[in-house]
Amino acid sequence: MRAVTVIIVMALVLSVAGTAFAELQNVEVGGKLKIRGNYWRFGETGAESFVEQRTALNVKADFTNDISTFIEFDSYSDWGQGFRSNHLTGIDGRGAADVSLYQAYIDVKNLWGTPLNLRAGRQELSFGAEFMMGNNSTAPYFYGLSFDALRLTYAADQFKVDAFAATLAENFKNFGK
Repeated sequence: MRAVTVIIVMALVLSVAGTAFAELQNVEVGGKLKIRGNYWRFGETGAESFVEQRTALNVKADFTNDISTFIEFDSYSDWGQGFRSNHLTGIDGRGAADVSLYQAYIDVKNLWGTPLNLRAGRQELSFGAEFMMGNNSTAPYFYGLSFDALRLTYAADQFKVDAFAATLAENFKNFGK
């Protein structure tokens, strides 16, 4: 099954590769810094408080009006934990804020002159209020979720349809909390 998926993805990439040979038109460099303080009180036994920090740096490159790439690195860490932090040995996970690849994809718009768009690579998939699928941006421990995915979007004037095949991009920070 996995081999069939790889063959389909390669066929799609090769079918649009003829238009992908173009000079670089535009490059944008950006980033974001999110800091959030949390405080939870657990009954009468105690409380936990800490500050979360997520730093992201990205680059977007446009090759034509219809073909672009995007790459984003991020780092998530928390600091200022309660008295149970093990400051001497460091075995409590503090300082484990490694930089990781969060998103890296190719966008191809208006495939074959139609309102069909293709996005292939590691990307956020966020739909509606993110009840079923989102990027984890509103939950505590907002380290973000990205997916290794192939996404096709048909966007007409009155409706939009998305079809995708995806798997969660797993890394240590997804399981550390």
